[in-house]
Amino acid sequence: MASPENNASNTILRGQMTFDAEGTNVRGSRNYSRVVHWPGNELSGVTIGRGYDLGNRTQEQAYSDLRRVGISESQARAISLGVDRKGTRAREFVNNNRSTIGEITAQQEVMLFNMIYPNYENRARRNYNRYTRSLANRTEWEQLHPAIRDVVVDMVYQGFAGESAMSVASGNDIDEFIQYIRNKPAYMEYEGNRKRIDYLDNNR
Repeated sequence: MASPENNASNTILRGQMTFDAEGTNVRGSRNYSRVVHWPGNELSGVTIGRGYDLGNRTQEQAYSDLRRVGISESQARAISLGVDRKGTRAREFVNNNRSTIGEITAQQEVMLFNMIYPNYENRARRNYNRYTRSLANRTEWEQLHPAIRDVVVDMVYQGFAGESAMSVASGNDIDEFIQYIRNKPAYMEYEGNRKRIDYLDNNR
């Protein structure tokens, strides 16, 4: 069980932009994330917190993760029953169980995000190295501008493989990366919520 004294229990360690884009703490709002919800994408599963998607997880894994951040045994078990459902099946689970399952705490939401975000950083780094390995003058992952790196991770977190984005990011040019996003309808569809362009522009 996680300790309240743990710094990770109260603070977003990395990925604040992604955390902000993945939900809100405003009860009753469309994007309130401290209850089970379905993001609305046919590829998305039952989700709790800021992007903990149960769609591809086992019940044992989900239960263990939820208990690690201090969610009660009964609530963790109830949430973990939502694994292996996507699209309409995920929506039906949410509609049928949201009120019974109830909320997780704001602290548990932060801890859950801190626990899973490094997995997406690693996935983004692997994708970046795979897709840019053959490019001349590519920037090493560790040398990328931090804002560019954060946005690339955010794209992977959202579910994009990011092959073309990785290629552009390898130039390590914020203006070029912003222009790339502006010209990609698949990314601009979510820009109002993800705010990647603003993040890049404000963190030069």
